[in-house]
Amino acid sequence: MGSAPARARGRSLILQRRKTQAPVAYLALKLGQSSSRETAISLLWGDVPDDRARHSLRQTLLEIRHSVRAPDVLRVDGDELGMRPLVAHCHLGLGKLYRRADKRDQAHEHLATGTTMYREMGMTYWLDKAEAEMANLEK
Repeated sequence: MGSAPARARGRSLILQRRKTQAPVAYLALKLGQSSSRETAISLLWGDVPDDRARHSLRQTLLEIRHSVRAPDVLRVDGDELGMRPLVAHCHLGLGKLYRRADKRDQAHEHLATGTTMYREMGMTYWLDKAEAEMANLEK
């Protein structure tokens, strides 16, 4: 079947195993919401003994992190898994695109959402970039 096409930070991701592709697709579709480890285990390894399923999830998350090479794209916080940073990056990118297309209302909406998300997640590097884009919009 081959690997699914995916990109993070402008780089192609090569996710060879279906068990690696599935959590990426699942988390991306949740549009920035978190999911519990239990849910991921149940969906992906429901027919496997619990200890083996947990090990498989850990291995899968490790593989995703190695493939992405951008630790802030995938969030693992205790029992919660999510791709909220990726959604914030999408808002920042859309905001820039709308600004360049001179669609100020849409640009402001996406930049404001991205800025809020970065602030809530404590991602200061990206918050500075989003705030700079907001300042450019005001000019």
